[in-house]
Amino acid sequence: GTIARAIAADASRGEGTADLFDAVEEAFGRLDLLVHVSEVAASAALGEIREADWDEVLDRNLKSAFLCAQRAAALMRQRPSPA
Repeated sequence: GTIARAIAADASRGEGTADLFDAVEEAFGRLDLLVHVSEVAASAALGEIREADWDEVLDRNLKSAFLCAQRAAALMRQRPSPA
């Protein structure tokens, strides 16, 4: 009886995260739980990692968690409080 939906989005960008949570709200009307699982690793030795590659690691692993938590919190605050 559980309904699930896959929604593709670039969660490391504000507009991608906004689109993702707008789609969640449209499909389900609310959000009860956020599980954020995203990981990318640099595939070079420390001295060989390019700055752009390191920026991608930070965006995917940290920035996306922040953006998703921020949007999820805003959507969850819209729910009525339990009596």
